[in-house]
Amino acid sequence: MHKVKAALRERLPRQWRYERDAAAIRRLYAPRIAAARAARDLDEINALLASRDHELSLLAEEAEADFTMSLVREARRLRVPVPPRADDGEPVATPPA
Repeated sequence: MHKVKAALRERLPRQWRYERDAAAIRRLYAPRIAAARAARDLDEINALLASRDHELSLLAEEAEADFTMSLVREARRLRVPVPPRADDGEPVATPPA
């Protein structure tokens, strides 16, 4: 059964996988956050929310990077000029023509 799940996971569109992973992160943190709220432990609530939000932001960054790469691939396929990027993410200055 594990091989079937792995095969299906690889065939899902990437956006679906990111949404599924985000839902899994939320499900993982929900009972712990609820327990901290029941105990009225504000420090624990804030720590759990920060941790959950951090994991979700990492996932969102990965999704955005994949989307950007798919746009770059599509632009190259259509022969649309794509400016190069420096390592720091800033566009590289190109000399005027």
